[in-house]
Amino acid sequence: MPRSAALTLPLILPLALAAPHVLAEDFVMALSAEAQATHGIIDRKPTDEANDFLATDYVWIWTMVKGGNPGTVIKHVWKRDGVTVFRRELRVGARRWSTNSHHRCPPGVWTVQVQAEDASVLAEVDFIVR
Repeated sequence: MPRSAALTLPLILPLALAAPHVLAEDFVMALSAEAQATHGIIDRKPTDEANDFLATDYVWIWTMVKGGNPGTVIKHVWKRDGVTVFRRELRVGARRWSTNSHHRCPPGVWTVQVQAEDASVLAEVDFIVR
């Protein structure tokens, strides 16, 4: 075998043979999120899925982030009748990470946007407070 071919052989090995401990999820994934409004969080999971709350309730927004890296920041942007009234920055701790924020909301039509650092919208939740 020519010397140059012997030197390039390790470079053409499949990744699974060269580094079997590397998983597909270790590669760059696009940042994405799913979110839902709920009455509470237990063990990092929403207790229910709701879209109708009383003004005396706390509204919790649970978010599952995928494709983030430790230190990535997302935002929950709380809007009442289309006007931003509250923002919460949340740090992501791993590629798959659940997080949440909560707020006691006055009556109105509400939307919470989950935004990436560049303000792109990853998810959106709509609900009503009576």
